[in-house]
Amino acid sequence: QPVQLAVVALDLPNGGAARLLAALRRHHPRLVVLLSTGQEPDPAEQDLRAQGAAGFLSKPWDRRTLVAALRQALRDASYLG
Repeated sequence: QPVQLAVVALDLPNGGAARLLAALRRHHPRLVVLLSTGQEPDPAEQDLRAQGAAGFLSKPWDRRTLVAALRQALRDASYLG
């Protein structure tokens, strides 16, 4: 079964999250991508939503929060947590 969702760390070095998101969208357009971050995303990072990110998952998260976020993202192709 194909992968349906990816959780990507927003703080990858050298803007790696944006590049990875672009590659994932290009090669797997139906893949739901959540970005995980330990701080509030700045306006430039918020632009990643327009580039195809389903939403931001704020750290630290516990198991219940993670499962709820994954379920919502898979159901709605969006996460507004």
